Amino acid sequence: MAGHPSCLVEPFPVRTDPDDLETQPRAMWVVLQEHRNPTDGYVVVYDPLSTKWMVAEHVKGDDYVALIAGSSLAQALDGI
Repeated sequence: MAGHPSCLVEPFPVRTDPDDLETQPRAMWVVLQEHRNPTDGYVVVYDPLSTKWMVAEHVKGDDYVALIAGSSLAQALDGI
């Protein structure tokens, strides 16, 4: 992520592709945004189904794709 994340946000769902070639895109919770507009830069999402944290980027419309995943928030951020 360029710079430091600037926006801890009230969690809200976005459609995210886990990008693992096995799992269908689904709703995940944005908890941190790099910029005020969630479609700029990167977001940190939590997937309640897999219980993983992911760094994702906006693709188009309301769709995001995961770039990095970890079993903890620290592990996902460490992968940046």
